Amino acid sequence: MYGLTAGSVLYFKQQLTEAHSDKERYEVLRKIGVSRKEIRGTISKQTLFIFGLPLILGITHSVVAVNAMSKLFSNLVNVDFTVPVLFSTTLYVVIYLFYYVLTVNSFNKIVNS
Repeated sequence: MYGLTAGSVLYFKQQLTEAHSDKERYEVLRKIGVSRKEIRGTISKQTLFIFGLPLILGITHSVVAVNAMSKLFSNLVNVDFTVPVLFSTTLYVVIYLFYYVLTVNSFNKIVNS
């Protein structure tokens, strides 16, 4: 859990560092007529791709690993891993979505201020 937290904080910090370096580029876009709403949409889509791909890969990896473990241990122990995995995956997605929204809002404040 600590690794998840540390990784999320570092990733969040990296995104905000990039926002500061991209601020001038977004100012140029506003000068040529791109609205703040369109910029926010662009930020949301870019960040969704950056956050979404690792999330999808992680969930896929977990599902494959749990299926393999279930088949491997089904003869030894009669335990259903479905509920714990669904709970932990749901919790992880909620935390990840929190960081996504936080990142989009912070990035938007930096480049649209």
